[in-house]
Amino acid sequence: MPQNGAARAFADLAEQDAARAVLGGSARAFRMTEAIQSGTVWLNTGASSGNPFVMR
Repeated sequence: MPQNGAARAFADLAEQDAARAVLGGSARAFRMTEAIQSGTVWLNTGASSGNPFVMR
C-alpha cells in the first residue's frame, strides 16, 4: 500500500506513542482514540517490521 506523507507521519507518531506506552500508555491510548474519532482504523498485526500499525 502506498503511503502519502500524512499517513507516514501518522505512522511515525504511532511508533513514538508505542514507545511511550512502555512507560505509561496514556499517550498511545490518546493517539489511538484520536485515530478512531477521525475515522482511521489501526490494526495491530504484530508485524515484525517494527511498525505494528497498518492503516486500512
